[in-house]
Amino acid sequence: MQIVYEQQQNFKVEAVAVLERYFSPTQDGECGTAESEAKRICQTYSIPEQELLPKVNFLAETEEFLMKHFKDDLETMRFLFTPLSCGKCLAWALAWNYISDSGDIHPYAAHTEAQIFNDVACLAAQYQDIASNPADLPDTLEGLIVYLNQNCTDLSDKWSYTTLSTRLDAYQRMTYEIVKRAADLLSSRCQDPEAAVQIQDCMELTKERAPQLLGLISPKQEALWRITFLPSTMAFNSIRFFTSESEIMVVVGSLYWTILHLTEKYSASDEQLLQYFKTLGDKSRLDIVRLLKDRTYSGQELSKELGISQGTVSHHLNILIRDELISILKDGNRIRCTLNTGTVEHMINSIRQLLLT
Repeated sequence: MQIVYEQQQNFKVEAVAVLERYFSPTQDGECGTAESEAKRICQTYSIPEQELLPKVNFLAETEEFLMKHFKDDLETMRFLFTPLSCGKCLAWALAWNYISDSGDIHPYAAHTEAQIFNDVACLAAQYQDIASNPADLPDTLEGLIVYLNQNCTDLSDKWSYTTLSTRLDAYQRMTYEIVKRAADLLSSRCQDPEAAVQIQDCMELTKERAPQLLGLISPKQEALWRITFLPSTMAFNSIRFFTSESEIMVVVGSLYWTILHLTEKYSASDEQLLQYFKTLGDKSRLDIVRLLKDRTYSGQELSKELGISQGTVSHHLNILIRDELISILKDGNRIRCTLNTGTVEHMINSIRQLLLT
């Protein structure tokens, strides 16, 4: 088994990811964006917005640029990029050969009508995780409808697959063209230093977590000869597995590990609240936090302000640092302390959830 870690962005992947998010339905009926998705994550997991939103600012700007300059038939775009019930849009399957640069660019071009119905059933089986015998796949429209009725529970999915069967080759060519133009636009805007840092950090963490990720792959898939880990800024919060006969591509969102850490850090728990109460139950530590809300202090300044020894101040600071209530900054040759407002806001939100909601 060969494992490959791709450090460079694949802008075809980025294009599908951003268009899929744009056409994903949201609760308020608006188009999906990196910012709206980041806000949803923060709300769901009680993460202070300043911990995550600044990290997606350039993504939001890039999305705005793309949608401002990208023009195409809205109904076609919605058909190809709105996620099905499985959570993935049809464009992933239709553009896969183009995205991964493997196989025939237009595999359906010479297929007969009977083969087209068979092809669509295969796509449905892959997306719906249907265990099907190739000999049982339909080769007529009536057979496809029966097959979908037996294996798909979502009415809109059935409509999508049936519609796809009427113009499979044409829809694939449309998808290639849309992805190409969107990828070209994104590549002109995604050369961002912050994105490069996020991708590098993502790949380093992915290498560390690779054994854990490989554990999600079934024994049958492990026999494949190549597994490629690919970073994606536009799919910043997700991890996805795409499988072909000879390869698995794992698309890892550039902030996936960061968000995982934040959800663990800010997951509300009674034990965590009790620890905060215990830490701030000491008057000296409470006084330190109160002082730090206005400005940074050195240990020596805190000792003088509170009238206690530097050794005692160091003891209290170590406890506050342990619970991430304060952070340490280097100012030249001096060490200064600053209040970790994200943790304080999380503590306040946790108290509010416990006592007021």
